[in-house]
Amino acid sequence: MTYTHRNGETDTPTEPGLYWFAGSKWGKEAAGMLHIVCEDGMLMWYPLGDEMRIPYKGLETFIGQWWGPVTPPWGNDETN
Repeated sequence: MTYTHRNGETDTPTEPGLYWFAGSKWGKEAAGMLHIVCEDGMLMWYPLGDEMRIPYKGLETFIGQWWGPVTPPWGNDETN
């Protein structure tokens, strides 16, 4: 699957994947990696390190710049 890489764009991502975000969330300063998922045709997010993997609505509450989707250098094989 090929994606167009975002390099600091301010529009909310439209493809699932792993993104770096810098800006604000609900009016508070925010920066870090977010995993964007598609569930029931809707884009949602969950923070990395969230062991429960519960997707949250409200992707539109992130106002700032997006980079990604980030591709791990080791590929998609989770057995490594």
